[in-house]
Amino acid sequence: MKKVVPDTNVFISGIFWNGYPRKVIDLAREGKIETVITDEIMDEVRDKLINKFHLSVEEVDFFIVDILTYAKISSVSFRVKVIKDDPEDDKFIECAMSCGAKYIVSGDHHLVDLGFYKRIQIMRPQQFLNKISKK
Repeated sequence: MKKVVPDTNVFISGIFWNGYPRKVIDLAREGKIETVITDEIMDEVRDKLINKFHLSVEEVDFFIVDILTYAKISSVSFRVKVIKDDPEDDKFIECAMSCGAKYIVSGDHHLVDLGFYKRIQIMRPQQFLNKISKK
């Protein structure tokens, strides 16, 4: 099974809108991909839902519990400094490296512009869906 680290944009877009990010999340819910996150990623999702989208703590807790029904929490084995323009994005690379994920699915150009980091392919949701549908 493909091990995938979605970024915060994918989770939030999957919560609020139909489209490719939602399709990635649906694959995770259906058990067709293995989704892995860290506490740090979950904290960022929580923070964005509260501070950017102005959801209540109760609403945010509902979404967090939902995410935890299909995503596995990984610990981070080590730190990297890869994304100079947005060091906060390094957490996705750290998660993927720590859990052995082959993919990061992201809507963030800082990550997507890398294309690859070591053995990890970084791509937009539509690219990821196209890639896995060909297999």
